[in-house]
Amino acid sequence: MIQFCVFGGQNGRLSTDPYKIYFTVFGGCELQMPTIATQILAMHRARELPHTRRMFFVTIFGSTEIQQPTLVDEYFDAMHAMQSGAIAPTEWDRLAAQLAADDGLRIGSFTLFAGFSSTEMPTEDSELDRIALAYQLGQINDATRQSLMLGVGTRGPQRVGAIRMALSPAYA
Repeated sequence: MIQFCVFGGQNGRLSTDPYKIYFTVFGGCELQMPTIATQILAMHRARELPHTRRMFFVTIFGSTEIQQPTLVDEYFDAMHAMQSGAIAPTEWDRLAAQLAADDGLRIGSFTLFAGFSSTEMPTEDSELDRIALAYQLGQINDATRQSLMLGVGTRGPQRVGAIRMALSPAYA
């Protein structure tokens, strides 16, 4: 599948398609990686193993940025997937560890007179603001808030561990 962004801007989530090409010409493209739960559900649909998705980005006279989802986004997606029965907690643990080790995605790029950055972490301020907002709205309790705060600024297994710790009271 091919996606174009020409003389404009695009903001959205990366596709979970196994193969995709993104063209950005004279524009800006800000994409968010799919959450771990979304990637696991996509693997179920495609009956594939992790690490088989490939994305290629062509950026000419523009900018492409790929950012990780916030901890709160990861938590809510995982919680909803587990509550609905789409993902068992043990399965989430196993596959999340595999995805955390290698993002579950192969990225290639061609950049000409442009900027390209992949797997940028959300800023600490945006993470803390999102956690505080979810807490103030009553979407998460204090134990979940504290667990998620342990993952701020971390990558890989530490980040997945903070999400799993936040999920633990409901799925111990």
